[in-house]
Amino acid sequence: MRKVISMLLLITLVVSLAGCAPQQTALQEPAWVITIDGVEGDSVEFTDLDVEKVGTVDITAVLQKSDGSETEQQWVGVALKQVLEYAGAGEFSTVVVEARDGYSREYTPEMVERDGTILGLKVDGKELEGDAAPVQLVVQGESAKWWIKNVVRIEVVK
Repeated sequence: MRKVISMLLLITLVVSLAGCAPQQTALQEPAWVITIDGVEGDSVEFTDLDVEKVGTVDITAVLQKSDGSETEQQWVGVALKQVLEYAGAGEFSTVVVEARDGYSREYTPEMVERDGTILGLKVDGKELEGDAAPVQLVVQGESAKWWIKNVVRIEVVK
């Protein structure tokens, strides 16, 4: 009987200590990556894993299409100025935002620093799909030609 009790105590001790062992967590792979060039001469990667560190904002923006029609949309995203600050960009003369297909636009500091200029992640409560996904630059107050779908690269020009 003494051996059984001793064995039960030993098993209980081992199980208790096993629960205290540090747990290994699997490294998460990012779902998307945006390369930011021109930051202190290096490239910096901004990913979906960084979004929580920077924080999201909600904005209402009107998409002004080339045919003259307008659509009011509710966006959730990350302010572009916050992303650049997070990446350590500092002062700049312009910022170039590029899509996966090579389309790009150049933005002034005033446009970048507006509260309504965001890297949009959701529109009207839904994740982006199709050619806009996974991230779209939204520039509140500007026509659709200033909005960049499927952002993959940002260049900070000093």
